[in-house]
Amino acid sequence: MTACKKQKNPSIYRCLSITATAIVLLVFLAGCDKQPSSKAFNSTEAIEKSLEVFPSNNYAHLPRLYATPNALHASWVESEDSLSVLKYAVLRQGKWSVPEIISSGSDWFVNWADFPNLAVNNGVVLATFLQKSARGTYDYDIKYSLRNATNGHWSIPKKLHNDTVAAEHGFVSLIAYQDGFFASWLDGRNTKSNKSKTQGHEQHMGAMTLRAAQIGSDGSVSKRVLLDKRVCDCCNTAVVHTSKGVAVIYRDRSDSKAETRDIYSTVYQDSLWSYPAPIHRDRWMINGCPVNGPAIASQKAVTAAAWFTAAQEDPRVMVAFSQDGGLHFDLPIRMDAGNAVGRVGVAMKDEQTALVSWVAPQDEQTLLQLGVITSDGQKRPPITISKTTAERQSGFPQIAQVQDATYVVWTEVAQDSASIKMMRLRL
Repeated sequence: MTACKKQKNPSIYRCLSITATAIVLLVFLAGCDKQPSSKAFNSTEAIEKSLEVFPSNNYAHLPRLYATPNALHASWVESEDSLSVLKYAVLRQGKWSVPEIISSGSDWFVNWADFPNLAVNNGVVLATFLQKSARGTYDYDIKYSLRNATNGHWSIPKKLHNDTVAAEHGFVSLIAYQDGFFASWLDGRNTKSNKSKTQGHEQHMGAMTLRAAQIGSDGSVSKRVLLDKRVCDCCNTAVVHTSKGVAVIYRDRSDSKAETRDIYSTVYQDSLWSYPAPIHRDRWMINGCPVNGPAIASQKAVTAAAWFTAAQEDPRVMVAFSQDGGLHFDLPIRMDAGNAVGRVGVAMKDEQTALVSWVAPQDEQTLLQLGVITSDGQKRPPITISKTTAERQSGFPQIAQVQDATYVVWTEVAQDSASIKMMRLRL
């Protein structure tokens, strides 16, 4: 992999030969935030919904899903006092396997927005979790473990990143890639100085970075790369394998004093990374992390990206399609019915249809909702999956598609407990 850095859009230089009037017109049009009109979804098919058993016990939260052609893989965390246990199970032909313990510890960083992740490739399972590296609240490392496809044993956890700075490392995204895996993550090594300290606290020196690497099925890490040297500090990343290569999307952070935090993408194609570019210029100016990252899914030539923005003080969930593997995206379409909390997920139902999940307020309630949209803009009205809460403990709902079944999982919180719920839909 080759490191990339942000550059001015090369297309700007193609405009030098046109007249000044045309330039003004192009700039004006580029600044417009016009959305394409959506169409009613042309379908009279009934929606089948059923609550399914999820194989967790005790205080369970932070579920993650990974779909393979014939199975749904899941990881989650069960907590008891200070002990956290990361578990794994797989759903095949309607039956869950016996849950396995991936790893456990009392020194983990367990957080509603920065959670363990997993991916599966040819029977090998890769799982990540976060372990404290120092006494600072956000000093933690990314650890990963692999499940052997032959004997089912989990490897001794190793550190993913190659620095030794006690800083924030997390928000991992994983996919199967070639014979192993691809990972992207937020890396805070530049936010700390090991040499300079003030009143016992390390001085903040730089910005959060976005980094990536490949992980072999044998656990080796290679082709490490810095993708972006300044990104939003605590919004999750997202990664997908597209028709062009690997696409990573994330929330950027501008250098300007009035910080703009829009969703950017970069694509790994032919051993090179594309320059990071905005999926759409929402122009969300916010001097702080909104803790609300994007999601991405792809099938054949079509890629769908979903995200939350509150630009112009209008909280909303957007989705945009790409027909070229994530290099360029069409104008986005709004998915919510007028307001949203965010916490998006996305899956492809088929090569032209995306399923988008999000959390939204409605009157005095908070709902987990699901939208269906085609690449030409046809939409179903939002489908309510469940009542939920905007509290942090409810985390980020997950969505996955296996054959003709859509699975949505979420954390249901009570006063002193949490449990994982799952719904299966056929749309």
